[in-house]
Amino acid sequence: MGLRSTATVQANCPRCADTFDGLRFCPRDGTPLIQDRLGDGPEHRPGQVIAGMYRILDRIGEGGMGAVYRVEHTVMRKIMGMKILHQDLCRYEHAVRRFERESRAASLLEHPNCVTVSDFGVTENGSLYLCMEYLDGKDLFDTLRECRVFSPERAVHVTGQMCAGLAEAHHQGVIHRDLKPENIFLMKQRDSQDFVKILDFGIAKILGAEEGRALTAAGTVFGTPEYLAPEQGVGKPVDHRADLYSIGIIMYRMLVGHLPFRGGDKRALIQRQISEPPMPFRLLDMRQEVPEALEKVCFKLLAKNPDDRYQTAEEVQDALRRVDIRPPELVAAEPKPEVIWIDFADGKQVRRLTSDPAPGEARNGTDKNPRAPGLQHPATARNVSAGAFAAAKRRGLAGQKSGPAFTLGYPKRRQALAALRNAALLATAAGALAGLAYGLSLLLG
Repeated sequence: MGLRSTATVQANCPRCADTFDGLRFCPRDGTPLIQDRLGDGPEHRPGQVIAGMYRILDRIGEGGMGAVYRVEHTVMRKIMGMKILHQDLCRYEHAVRRFERESRAASLLEHPNCVTVSDFGVTENGSLYLCMEYLDGKDLFDTLRECRVFSPERAVHVTGQMCAGLAEAHHQGVIHRDLKPENIFLMKQRDSQDFVKILDFGIAKILGAEEGRALTAAGTVFGTPEYLAPEQGVGKPVDHRADLYSIGIIMYRMLVGHLPFRGGDKRALIQRQISEPPMPFRLLDMRQEVPEALEKVCFKLLAKNPDDRYQTAEEVQDALRRVDIRPPELVAAEPKPEVIWIDFADGKQVRRLTSDPAPGEARNGTDKNPRAPGLQHPATARNVSAGAFAAAKRRGLAGQKSGPAFTLGYPKRRQALAALRNAALLATAAGALAGLAYGLSLLLG
């Protein structure tokens, strides 16, 4: 459920919820740290019933803020997940407000790619709990630790779903502010091996909501330095585009196998996020070939200036749809579209081309000027409908259509003559009808 198991002595910051070893005060904001021995024994045990309706089955994860349990609703018999805040943290306003914010932010979202929260309350011993859908799978952090890199196809699949969930969150006025692989959960469903769920809205910003001094002290840096947007790193107010920068970092990690900025302390990492451009793929020892168009999407997300990034999650989705993620050998082996020209006036096939010749060039060595026969250039010719092509093919006037470049030429001179001929015939027919009508009127008169 996004929390990691550990048995080491750690100190937790109730303000930023980060964990530190061997420190008494938070290096970010000076808040006194809380010593917590994780793994020495769970606060809640299997069989225990929480709030009179949730029976604990087992513990599935633990972290600096709390533990996550698999529970069963005693009436509905439904398996769910429950996050319980560590009891020692419940006396700190910062931790309580963060936990409440996570429940409020998640409850605003109803999207398949965002975790669903169904209940919030207090346990019998005074701890806060958050009940959510049970997720069976692994987070992106563990998945990448096992396989190192994702193929372009898999990276696009996961990134597109992250953007879909973010689009819903941003429309609801929720900015996550802490997107990272640990907060991206991958489930297995019948129609998808990597079904994405976005977790942990604990430091999310809810637009229009009063957050209070406990959560928004001036200059406070929220988020994880490795995935932090530059504007977050300098303590500026952030909007939804900060989440898009974090998506770019995650995308870089999936395609390359490591983060763009690594090593050093957290202060140095934040400074690199602010001022240092990420290394282009061509300068790295890549484990795979990544389409250039996909790299461009990633690096636009990583622009230091928010105005230079994609402006919405929907824009990122559209850009990903336009990327050709097929292997280069398949792209090179694809047959080129064939242009078939058909004389519109008499229906005769007059030209078959595999490419569009430039004006003035000969076609197959037969024409001094490609426009000499009076056919329009493909750039201005009208597209032939599938029905017109089928009709021409049945009459033996067109070959096999092999691509979207099938066009119809209009011989201007023949078209004009045909139009005049048709007009004359219509005029003649109209005159004959008028004479017939006049004769009939005389006979009947």
